[in-house]
Amino acid sequence: ETAKKYWAKVMCPVLCIDGARSKLNLGDEERATRRAVFTKATHLVLDAGHAVQRHRAAEVAAAIAEHAREL
Repeated sequence: ETAKKYWAKVMCPVLCIDGARSKLNLGDEERATRRAVFTKATHLVLDAGHAVQRHRAAEVAAAIAEHAREL
């Protein structure tokens, strides 16, 4: 709950990237609840484990670049 209090103050667009095969998967409902705290969130799920930046580095980089271009 503490994190959500701070997340709610973030006003810039946020890119949330989840790994579909993460063992730390919180479930669709909890992830949606967390994303809803952000004013402007975009969600992406990649076929990866928890460390998406390690498992799918090129895809993460491309997603970040695309997200930045859209700003």
